[in-house]
Amino acid sequence: MKKASIINLEPSSKIEESEQFLFLSSGRTVTTTQSGSDDLLTIQNQEGSTMVKIRLTDEGSELEVSGAKLALQASEQISINAPNVCIEATDDVNINANKDVNVKGKMIRLN
Repeated sequence: MKKASIINLEPSSKIEESEQFLFLSSGRTVTTTQSGSDDLLTIQNQEGSTMVKIRLTDEGSELEVSGAKLALQASEQISINAPNVCIEATDDVNINANKDVNVKGKMIRLN
């Protein structure tokens, strides 16, 4: 008489992680990683430094871009909406406009 195998149908609390790689002809690498319910897409340069990282979580998405330059261009508008916005520069900050520049706030501090 054969014994029946026992199959555990209970959900596992173990977090599964999987990675997939795409090696580009330029030498860059695209990596996708799934850890639990989070997804991560990473692009690395030929030396292995991260250039772009996109993390998708249950709380929302995160985008991180590293490089010598970052340019945003839109035909209509670029909007940033967050409870806090921080811009830091080790050198100059330049703001140029062909029309008015409006700065509104409860308190505006200069220097």
